[in-house]
Amino acid sequence: MQLDPAEFDDERLLYSFHFYEPLDFTHQGVAEASDVKGAPWPADEVATPLALVYSKLLIGQDESLAANDRAKKLAEVRRYIESYIGDRWDEDRLKARFGEVRAWAERHDLPPSRLFLGEFSAMRATDHRGGALDADRYRWLSAVRREAEALGAPWAYWEYSNPHGMSLTTADESRRPDIVVLEALGLADKRASLPAAE
Repeated sequence: MQLDPAEFDDERLLYSFHFYEPLDFTHQGVAEASDVKGAPWPADEVATPLALVYSKLLIGQDESLAANDRAKKLAEVRRYIESYIGDRWDEDRLKARFGEVRAWAERHDLPPSRLFLGEFSAMRATDHRGGALDADRYRWLSAVRREAEALGAPWAYWEYSNPHGMSLTTADESRRPDIVVLEALGLADKRASLPAAE
């Protein structure tokens, strides 16, 4: 939003932006939110108890934690989820953020075809790690893709398999595209080219 392309603009340039908002949804399961699992999209306080159950089960897997440490971690997760829910992220807010990109391009007389959504993704929950549940990832990824397409901007998804080098059981599994992602991105017809499951 702060970039002024007037001094260096060239018709061959694309202007790339990344989209990971809200971070409390897309980055649950990593860093300080590593124990958060199942925070919903869109933000919905009705789903909070279920996210707390998923997170509690995840924390309970760590046998090295004392009971009071588990309680502290769960309290941190509760604060994280309640803060996220309180921000009220939904499709209207997502549309508004893409509207800011559209307004920036119009202000600088740039056609949408020169905008490029270079990255978007949400961490996937697994049995042993926090992250977003498949149904929520599907809704968020679909919404972001639709907004990019409504903007007229091409897009690239970060990453098609093995998010952030997760430890998986086989090399083939780490290269297998995520079907939820393919569906959300409108690429379900590409399934025929996927490697067969073993």
